[in-house]
Amino acid sequence: MLSARGVASVRLVDQPVEETFPEYAAMARRYLGEQGGMEFLAQARRTFSRWTRIAIRPEQVRILDFKTRFPSAWSAT
Repeated sequence: MLSARGVASVRLVDQPVEETFPEYAAMARRYLGEQGGMEFLAQARRTFSRWTRIAIRPEQVRILDFKTRFPSAWSAT
């Protein structure tokens, strides 16, 4: 698990909803595959009326590895 704490900012983006951010399209393709990513982006264009960008300036970042740090909770059968 990744935990990031810091100051967050929210900005409405003056961009047509038909256009997506390059990183948003890349994320969709990475996790859903080429076809799934295209379908996800098409649905997003039909669903959202405008884009909002949320940015976090991390002041504290932690990674919790539950598999090695808390093995008994995951290994119980």
